[in-house]
Formats: sequence, C-alpha cells, structure tokens
Amino acid sequence: MVSGGGSQCDEICQIAADVFNVPVSRMQTYETTTIGAAMVAFLAKGVFSDPAQAVKAMVHKEKTFTPNPKHVKLYEFYFREYCRIYPGLKKPLANIKLHDEALGL
Repeated sequence: MVSGGGSQCDEICQIAADVFNVPVSRMQTYETTTIGAAMVAFLAKGVFSDPAQAVKAMVHKEKTFTPNPKHVKLYEFYFREYCRIYPGLKKPLANIKLHDEALGL
C-alpha cells in the first residue's frame, strides 16, 4: 500500500508498481497517520480485539496499480546500468559536494 500526498498521483503509484514489480494499492485516504492513531486508540478502548480486526475495519483500498511488464524491464535495465556506473561516480560526486560546500551551497 502507498499513502501520503504523493499517493494521490496515479503516475507516482504506477511508477512504484513498475519499479518494485509488485501491485501497489492506494488507500481510500492519504491521511494514514491519522488512521493509524485512531486504530491504536480504538484498540486501547477495546473497540477492536486485535490489530488485524482494526485494519480490516478501517483500511480500505481505493485503487490498485499492476506492474507494466514493459516498464518493469526498462527499470530493471536502468538499475543494472546504475549499479554498473555508480562506483565510478563516487569520487566525482564527492568532489561536487565539497565544491558546493566550499561555496556555501
């Protein structure tokens, strides 16, 4: 499941499904911290007997995004290339960071 403000964007949810190659479900509300706090309060008051019961009653999926196999292959390729080139980027990136820090950026 995805939540938070970014989860309201279909494109972000689809990218998450494609990158991780798993279905991603968006909850009915993106205010999941509030839902979690309410579940804890209801559990403490005995409204629900266990967390699973609270989740079943209060967590509702709005939409599920299924990985697009074409995009999954693309992201897998990009990740392999990133892993291949990253070791060579460590020093240049460290130099850029030092340069920016020297400029007070």
